Amino acid sequence: MMFFSFHMFLFLRFFFFFFQAEDGIRDAQESRGLGDVYKRQVLDRLVKASMCMARSEEEEKAHAFHYHNQVEAHLSKLADKINKRTVKEVKDKIEKFQESGLVLKNCEEAADRLDKLIQQPGHTAEELVAAARDGLAKMLDKARGHEITDQSIFRAHAAKYETEFMEDLESLGIKPPDVLTRVTEYVETVEAFIQQICDNGFGYESEGSVYFDTAAFMRSGHDYCKLVPQPSAEALAEGEGALVAEGKRKSDRDFALWKNSKPGEPYWESRWGRGRPGWHIECSAMAGDILGANMDIHTGGSDLKFPHHDNELAQSEACYGCSQWVNYFLHAGRLNIDGLKMSKSLKNFTTIRSTLNVFSARQLRIMFVSQKWNSTMMYDEETMEVARGRERKLRSYFGNIRAAIREQGYKGYQRWDDTDKVLAGVVAEVREKVHAALLDNLDCSKALLALLELVNECNKYMDSAKMPKALLLRKAAEYVTRILTIFGIVESPAPDGVGFAEDVPVPEAAALLDQLCAIRSQVRELARTKQEPSSFRQALEAVGHGAAGEGNSTMPLDQPGQAAVHFPRVIRGLTEEFCAEVSKSLSDEGDGAAHGAILGLCDNLRDKTLPQAGVSLEDRGDRASIWRLDDAATLVSEIAKAKAQKSNKDSGAQVEKEIKRLKQNIAKHKKDVEKLEAGKVAPTELYKIGEHAGNYSAWDAKGIPTADKEAAPINKGQLKKMQKNWSVQKKLFDDRQAKGGDAAVAELTHKISEAEAALEKLKTQ
Repeated sequence: MMFFSFHMFLFLRFFFFFFQAEDGIRDAQESRGLGDVYKRQVLDRLVKASMCMARSEEEEKAHAFHYHNQVEAHLSKLADKINKRTVKEVKDKIEKFQESGLVLKNCEEAADRLDKLIQQPGHTAEELVAAARDGLAKMLDKARGHEITDQSIFRAHAAKYETEFMEDLESLGIKPPDVLTRVTEYVETVEAFIQQICDNGFGYESEGSVYFDTAAFMRSGHDYCKLVPQPSAEALAEGEGALVAEGKRKSDRDFALWKNSKPGEPYWESRWGRGRPGWHIECSAMAGDILGANMDIHTGGSDLKFPHHDNELAQSEACYGCSQWVNYFLHAGRLNIDGLKMSKSLKNFTTIRSTLNVFSARQLRIMFVSQKWNSTMMYDEETMEVARGRERKLRSYFGNIRAAIREQGYKGYQRWDDTDKVLAGVVAEVREKVHAALLDNLDCSKALLALLELVNECNKYMDSAKMPKALLLRKAAEYVTRILTIFGIVESPAPDGVGFAEDVPVPEAAALLDQLCAIRSQVRELARTKQEPSSFRQALEAVGHGAAGEGNSTMPLDQPGQAAVHFPRVIRGLTEEFCAEVSKSLSDEGDGAAHGAILGLCDNLRDKTLPQAGVSLEDRGDRASIWRLDDAATLVSEIAKAKAQKSNKDSGAQVEKEIKRLKQNIAKHKKDVEKLEAGKVAPTELYKIGEHAGNYSAWDAKGIPTADKEAAPINKGQLKKMQKNWSVQKKLFDDRQAKGGDAAVAELTHKISEAEAALEKLKTQ
């Protein structure tokens, strides 16, 4: 066993490290100037070092020790070369450098895990193989992949992930597609599609593969590379790379329509021999079979513009004889994980299933809606905390609206005053903002900010209005709900059209909660004003508490489909328990102690008992307390966090610290807004508008004046100053564009508004 373990250790560790990181290490070497020659030398030497024939146990130990030292030495040498090149990297290579460093780190950690495993007594071969799974998979595929002859293996592999994908869509609340296409079911269609391209003069066969003739396509008057008109040689190589089939091509731009299958690859019989569809052809053939010779909208990731989508366009136009196969492309931004693009080779990817163990589908959707769909999207703790906060804000808002409707109703004085008219104006203004945002390239992030602005104004209105108008609040909340439903943030609207359906109790439960809150408020006020025991007993008798068997506060709430049935019984049980505990306090304690004990019971009901049942209760000073339904786990967590903060920090010092932080944030955000606004003018327009308008008669291509208004040349001193100012403006303009332009200004303005509101609230405490 000892001989086997060391042998396996040498073999697995080497292949795990280098085969797992093959793609990432290649990027690292290219970005740091370490060529493929050095890589091959390292691999050859380590292969030789790891190849071990039958040795004695003592020889095996010595070899393992020597191999370990070799690995460490080569890693050290590689790290030194990388570090020496770091200072010479240009800015556009920084991201690749970070990615390569992550690959190297992942590989080192994997090797360390194998080190630790081999040192553990009693480890098994299965454990070693599991630890080196990724590396072994690549090694085995390279060494023995050509031996696979059972074609059903490939379909079974795809079916597994297809099933998981469809299940994940359902978990995320994404509607299923109208049509599900599998290329394995369209191979005959693909073959006919390719033959039509060849018949039209735009394809040719070479050594069992078929290529698209880009030169013939362009000679016929078609445009190739519409989305990326001038792809670089690097992009061409990276785009096709290993996907290029065996055979001679007329041009490096020609791409495979049909690939001659190698041993161990999936294949189908065709008129060109055994092979399989190229990377791009399957999309054109399947889409054409469903939609015909033209489609209106085609979506995909921004990284697919070239070569995938450009090649789709070319081969489809070549097949159908049209000049425009797609009317509009919508390219989504890529997803970054903690600042780097999500990539399997970087090991920084996360699955939908693992993410849903931490965050809800709604929180993920809020996170995505909060960012522009066609820009790079960030997924990290910070963005998810923002999403969580916004979900909490929306749930609290809808709960407050329902509470206001229950409290105010429609029977009171309904004539609008100036405060009501201001809110009505905000509702109309926000509707316009949302409409404009969605017309502006479906800018959902800006639309969501507008909705949150309305939420803020409604909350202020409910706090400040003498008599909030329930109809006006409902109108605002129904609009917010409707737009959030379009965004999928509200899965299905509540029966009353306000907010999330799960936050609306059955009518019986609502009446029982009203009763519980009313008796608690009455008892709390009696205790606070130190009333006689008889007053408490009269209040308790008025609600008829103590009917045996009617309530059950221990009934579980987490049984799917049953919570609505059990919930009224739970609330009735909580009411009975609260009233019984108040009565017991009156009997067991003296008058003075009873008042304190009853106030404690009131706080416990608000801070512990009701939150565990998914009910948030808010005391509002002289106004009646209000309740709203919420997520039980979130409520309990927030209350625990609030108590911990209160016990660990002096409240006065904390308030001052928070005020200082808010002021700093406000100042910073205002400064950022100022910089963004300064970059609003394009550098080419700098000397043509505003204070410079009419001062010059000629400009160069950059927009820098070359002659004043009398056509006299600009002198060198002035020109140098203008060029400097132009450079400053260009930087401001580019920064504004990179940060999102008007959307970034709106986001910062929203943050300023929230911070100022929080600051004002702290100052009045």
